[in-house]
Amino acid sequence: MVKQVIAETVRNLQTKGTPTATERFLELYASVQPTVVELNKDQISQAGAVINEKDAPILAGAKVGDCQFLVTLDRRHFLEEKVIYFARPTEIGLPRDLLDGIPRV
Repeated sequence: MVKQVIAETVRNLQTKGTPTATERFLELYASVQPTVVELNKDQISQAGAVINEKDAPILAGAKVGDCQFLVTLDRRHFLEEKVIYFARPTEIGLPRDLLDGIPRV
């Protein structure tokens, strides 16, 4: 996980989420203790060849950090074929795509 991901998630939840969404995200984040990766300019530049500059660190972080599934609401940028191909073996999808893959108890 990249520090920008956490900052962007919190910002988006504060502006677009429910009143408790930010609090729940931070609780979940603390409970899973994700690995935070540091990126170099080359890694960001490689991702920037297939996605816009703002999203390049997020895509690079998923690839470098061996992320299994990158959850996004940004269909326009992250769900393009060239981005999905670049990210392999990381899967990219919407929240419902991730939830559909989790067995119900």
